[in-house]
Amino acid sequence: MSVAQETSLTIFSLLLGSIFALLFDLSTLFGRKVRHMLWQNALDVLIWLIYVSVFAYGLFVLASGRLRIVTFGFLLLGALLYFRLLRKPVLGLLRYLGNVVVTFFLRPLWAIVRILLFPLFYVVRLFVTMIISFTATNVYGLIRFFDGLWSFVRSYGNKLCFWCQKGG
Repeated sequence: MSVAQETSLTIFSLLLGSIFALLFDLSTLFGRKVRHMLWQNALDVLIWLIYVSVFAYGLFVLASGRLRIVTFGFLLLGALLYFRLLRKPVLGLLRYLGNVVVTFFLRPLWAIVRILLFPLFYVVRLFVTMIISFTATNVYGLIRFFDGLWSFVRSYGNKLCFWCQKGG
């Protein structure tokens, strides 16, 4: 390999290590929001497939497919530099951008959706209330019917059943 290829591979490894560390931070940030273990594992597998494919493509293009231990060393050094120097400012910037997006985009959008869909929510709530009251009335009526039937059978059961009477 020439010196230019070695230099480009070194810079590529440093930058890729930093990018991988940033993606790791983002995956842990989004991984906290994912509650199900299956989705969390699927997200981890997807991220590792992206890591491997980008790294393999970079090695294929820059180093003609040759794998050297120095490449892994600079990859780890790039991740270490990101974690030591860039992690706090980058995550602070991402939090600020997230707050800006929530404040200026998502909250007004949610307010507009609530205003536009208020009649629909009102109709659905009215419909659900009607269904619940109808069901409760009918179920209560059935309970009262069977309660009355049971009390009738209990009180008149021995008089109506001729084989239950003594001395019959």
